[in-house]
Amino acid sequence: MRVTRRGRGVGGRTYLRAMSYRAAARHVSAPRALHVLYPRPTMGTDAGDVTNKQKEWFSRSFLVAVAAAAKFPVELTLNDVDGVDATVRDGGITTDWQLKGTSSPQYSADGETLYFDLDVRTYNLFIGERNSSGYLGVVVMPDDDTRWVSVTPSELRLRHLGYWQKITGLPATDATSKVRIHLPVSQQLDIPSLREIMRAERERISA
Repeated sequence: MRVTRRGRGVGGRTYLRAMSYRAAARHVSAPRALHVLYPRPTMGTDAGDVTNKQKEWFSRSFLVAVAAAAKFPVELTLNDVDGVDATVRDGGITTDWQLKGTSSPQYSADGETLYFDLDVRTYNLFIGERNSSGYLGVVVMPDDDTRWVSVTPSELRLRHLGYWQKITGLPATDATSKVRIHLPVSQQLDIPSLREIMRAERERISA
């Protein structure tokens, strides 16, 4: 098969020149394929920060599940520049939450208190005067992430428990890195507790 190429001859006269398709193709700049290789993150210990992110995602899911059962909507924060991972709403009443997950919890000797070292920046953001009180929620989960969630035809189970502590109103700190927060194990992050937290916040706003 042949194609023709139009050109200019002597004196400006137009001429046609026969060309093969193969020759014509050399005059066309074909786009080159671009291959981009993306690293595939794994969820093992080699992934480093990914495992910590998993725990953060799980702690957010835990709060969302509890709040949904308590009939409270939750807004998750994409970028927690103000230390807020999630906001729980009850009409015009809101509470702000910093959420953490741990598979290596530290308890007091009597087992009555969970200790968690919160970064000073978030602590300082939460202790001051705020429109919404700031809370720390810590979810304790198994070390084996395959046991965090189990699903059957009759239930969805999240392991194990979440605990909470109100940070707003706590004293200022001289620490420069971490502040140890005491979370009583009696303060479980469950449906009755969340309803009580929101009720208390409504009373605070109304006072």
